[in-house]
Amino acid sequence: MGIPYEIRSAYREEWEDAMSLAWRTFMRFEADVYSPEGVKNFENFITDSTLYRMFVMGAYQMFVALDGKKLVGMLTLRDRVHISLLFVDEKYHRRGIGRALIQYMSNYLLTELQETRVTVNSSPYGVEFYHRLGFRDLRPQEKRDGIIYTPMEFVLLRNRRRGKFMEYIRSKDIYLLMRDILKLINPTLMEHGSRVAYIVYKMLQEENRYEEFELADIVMVATMHDIGAYKTEKSRINDMLQYETRDSMAHSIYGYLFFKYLSPVPDMSKVLMYHCRDYEKLQTVDYAYKDVAAYVNIAEKIDIYSNTMGAQFDPRMFQKQAGTKLSATGLDRFYQCDAKYNILEKIKDNSYKEELDEIAEYMIFSNEDKKTFMDMLIYCMGFVRESMVLDTVTTICICEEISSRLFLPDQEREMIYYAALLHDLGMLGISQDILQAPRKLKPEEIKHVRTHVGITQEKLEHKVDAEVVSIALAHHERGDGNGYPKRLTDKQISLQQGVLQVGDVVSALVNKRSYRDAVSKQQVLRLLNEEADKNRFKRQPVMVLVESYDEVMAHVKKETARILKMYQTLNMQYQQVSTKYKI
Repeated sequence: MGIPYEIRSAYREEWEDAMSLAWRTFMRFEADVYSPEGVKNFENFITDSTLYRMFVMGAYQMFVALDGKKLVGMLTLRDRVHISLLFVDEKYHRRGIGRALIQYMSNYLLTELQETRVTVNSSPYGVEFYHRLGFRDLRPQEKRDGIIYTPMEFVLLRNRRRGKFMEYIRSKDIYLLMRDILKLINPTLMEHGSRVAYIVYKMLQEENRYEEFELADIVMVATMHDIGAYKTEKSRINDMLQYETRDSMAHSIYGYLFFKYLSPVPDMSKVLMYHCRDYEKLQTVDYAYKDVAAYVNIAEKIDIYSNTMGAQFDPRMFQKQAGTKLSATGLDRFYQCDAKYNILEKIKDNSYKEELDEIAEYMIFSNEDKKTFMDMLIYCMGFVRESMVLDTVTTICICEEISSRLFLPDQEREMIYYAALLHDLGMLGISQDILQAPRKLKPEEIKHVRTHVGITQEKLEHKVDAEVVSIALAHHERGDGNGYPKRLTDKQISLQQGVLQVGDVVSALVNKRSYRDAVSKQQVLRLLNEEADKNRFKRQPVMVLVESYDEVMAHVKKETARILKMYQTLNMQYQQVSTKYKI
């Protein structure tokens, strides 16, 4: 179930309906805080025939949201990058339509006008909405001609070259991919996170305090509320009751730091830090999402104890903790929702998963949010083996340097970048005892390692664009037909696939392994030339790398240091906190 509304550019005949919607909504929600002069000036603005003529001539853009044939939302732009009007029909509030219009407009500005910044003069009613989307105030609230507004701006994309790729993956699929990858690392913890997210979602949905897109964001955070445990609780995760009853400070703090520094939703990172805090202590905290943290705490305990106790579990057992360890209001809300929606029964028969995937349809991330989530996957690999972070970053950097020197089009460079980022995700499903073995692998172990390509395919297909997946899956193919898994020949291997093949091999050679030290420059260059002569590698990427090896690797060293700095900062801060609190 997607957001069931069509978003598109407006037709001329829809002008009057759109302006009528704007007037009705303005009078219902905004007029009360305006002076009579301000109300009249607004009316004059939307009824001015000059504005309509500008729209007809293309100087005033309008986008609309439709429920069937009914116009239920509208957004207009003037001066290319300034949001002039944004209104949603009262009956359609809290359904993600406003955010969907902003996303559509953002894509239009990026792809059609190559603009990376948008401004708005927000009414008092809209300030919180724009802040949640990431707009920032340019100046304090102002008043002119009776109109009250706060000037704001939003940077659509900091890295222009890497924004366009994100048309190749939907917001929902970003979430599903993150969930699948973490499930590869530890299925017990990820299934727990999904169930907790569902419980929190049903409790908050019943309260009707958040719009659907906000609930979707909360579901994403709640699903990953224990992400710190992948790092700090590796030996205890599979015993969930033992995991829940021991001191939770370590994984709560690491999870908070991880989301604060590496995710596109740092404002929600404290949910991860506070989700295990006793409710009476949480009340002293000034934090916008502390109610979400309190609900995650309740949902976590309900899920762990219901799974541990089975048929003997009675959720009323937590009533004695109401008001002290757990929120009394939250517990009452759960009891009400469980009776109404059969939450625990749906969790038991797994039918809750379909509902959870449906709310994910309302996730609408900006291009930069998507990129940040994708980059965050690199750091998730470090939960299993920190060297995977270095290997992936090295592969990305080498591929970028080769692509640049081959003068490949931006779109192709984008696809290679993300294929390089994703190509070894399947390694998370391979036994680490085998991957870390300080010896030559046995034939059956080699066969097992090679299954990582199939695992990668399973996780990426139908989520990421097919061309990106195709590049990622071919990194072990060779032009002589002796690669795997499809034994492709040179004519079947694209140049983009060839770039990743070279980048992947060189990354493996220049980074240390459990069974050998890093390989020297001379050895790397000799191997590349030999492989190219045997038609195993494509000649073009090998040539540009060999000819500028020192320059390329100097840049790779600089870039890997820059990218890894944040990861190292996170781990350093965690160690400092751990020492302070004797974790």
